[in-house]
Amino acid sequence: MAEPLPELTTVAISPSITTYKLTYCNVILPSGLFVSNMISEVSSVQFDAEDGQGYRALQFNVPLNLSYADTGWKHWQFRI
Repeated sequence: MAEPLPELTTVAISPSITTYKLTYCNVILPSGLFVSNMISEVSSVQFDAEDGQGYRALQFNVPLNLSYADTGWKHWQFRI
């Protein structure tokens, strides 16, 4: 008999838009859109917006104001 497949944890985060041409915006993580079967295991969501501020706590339903010196591609990184 074959061994069962291992159970792994997967996380996916995606912005609602992919192109934005201004130097400022607000990021909001709506609690109603955060879905997990392990929500009790998530102690924090941190976000690096590549704006020189480093990782910051991203709280549900609380806007995080971002400001950039210029437009162009930014690499947003999240960690849970």
